[in-house]
Amino acid sequence: MTGRSPRITLVGGYPPPYGGNSTHVERLAARLVADDFAVAVVNPYRWLLGVTKESETRDLVFGNGTTLGDRMRFVRGAISHSRDAVVHVHVSAGRRFYLVAPFLKLLLRRARRRVLTIHSGSWAERFEGARGLSRRAAATAIRMFDDVICVSDAQRRLLDPVVRGCLHVVPAFLSAPRAVDGQVPSPVNMLRARVDALVVTSGYGTPIYDYETVIRGLELAQKCIPQKLGLVVATYAHWDPAYWSGMSRRLRESQLPVAAICNLAPPEFLNVLADADFYVRATLTDGDAVAVREAGAMGARVLASDAAARPSGTGLFPAQCPDALAELIARAMAESRIGRLPAEAYADNYETLLRIYGRAEEADAS
Repeated sequence: MTGRSPRITLVGGYPPPYGGNSTHVERLAARLVADDFAVAVVNPYRWLLGVTKESETRDLVFGNGTTLGDRMRFVRGAISHSRDAVVHVHVSAGRRFYLVAPFLKLLLRRARRRVLTIHSGSWAERFEGARGLSRRAAATAIRMFDDVICVSDAQRRLLDPVVRGCLHVVPAFLSAPRAVDGQVPSPVNMLRARVDALVVTSGYGTPIYDYETVIRGLELAQKCIPQKLGLVVATYAHWDPAYWSGMSRRLRESQLPVAAICNLAPPEFLNVLADADFYVRATLTDGDAVAVREAGAMGARVLASDAAARPSGTGLFPAQCPDALAELIARAMAESRIGRLPAEAYADNYETLLRIYGRAEEADAS
């Protein structure tokens, strides 16, 4: 970006807890701070406001939103830091986004440029299913933005008749460093030593991630290949109590060697992926799935359901079909090209975002 760089205000979930979207916002904020942008992070769901301070480290310093007075200061601060800034809002399925849309309207009113990123695959299903007033409210919220970023062509087709500004397809991937010590949790370390091929899967502890297909697929594959398989299940942030109770029992009862871990920090999770032979994602719906691209960047081969568009090179199997997954694993053990993502599949998109932010400068100059 040239000339006077605008202030950047990021709006959305921010860790803790960690998830795909909150990790993306954290990484984006860190990159912007490192490049000397004035950055604010607004988490409207937890009443948190983080602002860069003019200090040697320029760290984001967060206030707390526990009392009514704190929350009034949060609102005033969020509006102040959005004035004459590029405001970049990040949403998942959309429900919470639509609820806070009136607050966002206040933030966007005097922004230099308004950018929205829609991350989740389930956003499309909910938007398509919305009717009447709900559909109009969703469309009105989306039309508040100058630029709308989606992560797949399927989302783009839905958004095309709705968006009044510029529409972009940009995978939400920003490269990030592994943990400096290179260590992985001891259960993973012990499992790695016992098996020939380490398989990792990850996500919330909820049905959409379809861990049963992963477990059953590996069990079936193990019956027809000589190499010993081991499974790491890394969950984070949200667990459906009834579902996860049953799935935990299923993991304990499986004949597979299993390590179940939870709430790893992103650098630790990258270390686990670097130790893996395969990353398997059996989701029933999906956005761009940052973990898929992270796995490719860490050298793991990727096998994923066909429930969403996947990066080039991904080994695909039909969703909810453990037999097909088992067959794919057996083939992948014999053919090293299967599931190997090319470098462009995990290309860093930070500069693309800066170009979109830079449109604010172009508008000022015209």
